[in-house]
Amino acid sequence: MAHALTPLAPGDADATLGPQNPKPLQGQDVPLYECGGRVHGVVEFARSHLGLLSDHEAGVVVRHIESLNDAKSIPSDLRPCLCRSSDFRSTASPPLHARRSGARSAYDESRGLKFKGCRPVVDGAEFPMEVLPFGSGAIEYTKVPFGVMRAEGVMREILAFCFATQHVLPIHSIPVCVWAYGDADIPLGYCLVLDTMGETRVEQFIDYPSHTVGDVIRAARDGRTSLPGVPIGSELALRGVNLWDYVGQKAGQLVRLHFSGGSRGLLNSNIGNDVLVRGAGGEVRVFLCDFDTFCVTPVPEVPDSIFLSAFVLRCLVEIVKGSLSILEYVDLPGDLSTAHKGERLAEVYFGRSSCWRAYKREFDRQVAKRNWDPRAVAAAFERACKSEAFVSVAAMSVLSSCYVDTMAAERGVFYPHN
Repeated sequence: MAHALTPLAPGDADATLGPQNPKPLQGQDVPLYECGGRVHGVVEFARSHLGLLSDHEAGVVVRHIESLNDAKSIPSDLRPCLCRSSDFRSTASPPLHARRSGARSAYDESRGLKFKGCRPVVDGAEFPMEVLPFGSGAIEYTKVPFGVMRAEGVMREILAFCFATQHVLPIHSIPVCVWAYGDADIPLGYCLVLDTMGETRVEQFIDYPSHTVGDVIRAARDGRTSLPGVPIGSELALRGVNLWDYVGQKAGQLVRLHFSGGSRGLLNSNIGNDVLVRGAGGEVRVFLCDFDTFCVTPVPEVPDSIFLSAFVLRCLVEIVKGSLSILEYVDLPGDLSTAHKGERLAEVYFGRSSCWRAYKREFDRQVAKRNWDPRAVAAAFERACKSEAFVSVAAMSVLSSCYVDTMAAERGVFYPHN
């Protein structure tokens, strides 16, 4: 696929980004070996796994299934299954070298191909996952296989592509094919091959201070208003990135996605899943990526209070999860109620977060456009801020004693996004 957009390269510079030196793309080269398994066209895979989605979600995929790649469209060099793990290789020499992209994936920069979940493991290791069920006030913690994708995760990526097609949202990745590792007796998981716009994540430009969490806590307790070069209460900066352009683009996309019923889920709402790509005219565009926890819930024209509470909380925790962290310490005693913890965190977060301000402006425009009751929406936000789910994510965005207790982070470098 010929893209009119190109990923930003480390050290790339223009008037928007400036002559910066972001971290290299996720690390070293990795070999991709041929291995056992079966290659599926996206259409074939989607049709055989529709049952993993809700009826409403399956309908979205069915309406756009003709826009998906079939088996005939798979490039010949992608027809054998490939993986990063030498434990499963069937040939001595790897036919392809790519760039490491996180713990489980690889990226072919020359072709813009992402191999998501291409690292099957022999020990059955798992990865923690956060889930906020629609209508619940608390986050549930579960696990998914490490190194590969589940069939449901693949389907949710396909769902997100069909959803974006339906609602004319910016599309970062197009599914190319699916590799099913192992055989019928010993399935090892899946890898989704994606044609992407790039892998330059926004987090590569975050200007992390050299101070530790302990430094920030001690400064707050001493009543100091700053550390060397860092005002207490400030938001982490983006090196050379036009902040308001970035948050404006991101907020606009998220609000359109949310009000169309889409949700990236907590795992994928992290700021590390925002991508910067340069347009043909030199402008920098923001794309959302990684949708293996994506889901769709129908949005009624006239929502009742029960729906509003669930909807607003889901929107709120996703925008908080994807915001730049705030260098202010909030002491939350253990005997403080969840509601009071939420109030303290909300006061700091809402007052300091640029992402929130941009998002809330777009959110309010949608509320007015749909003639929703603004008082009912405001009441839903007030309830959301008192929930366990909000406290859980806000306590990571705003440095708090909850974060320190949970992460034992006082002696570590302040690095909450990863």
